[in-house]
Amino acid sequence: MKNKRPKSDERDTSDDGDLEAEECDMEVRNMLRKSFRQVQSVLEHNRLIIQQVNENQQSRISDNLVNNISLIHEINEASSYGVEIQ
Repeated sequence: MKNKRPKSDERDTSDDGDLEAEECDMEVRNMLRKSFRQVQSVLEHNRLIIQQVNENQQSRISDNLVNNISLIHEINEASSYGVEIQ
């Protein structure tokens, strides 16, 4: 049995739909990639602050301990921003 060639009005238009879906997938991927980079940046920043808080705590120097309060607030603010990104 020979394959019949579809007439021009019978041709599959799903190629257009596939192209649109592929473009949408690319947009979603790019958006996710951007969000992941932003979240990673926030996490790295928090890691550095936590490291500083630990060093301040170990030093037991009163000025350093007082400074931890503002550092912990900064961590909380950055974490809230990370949640907003998602």
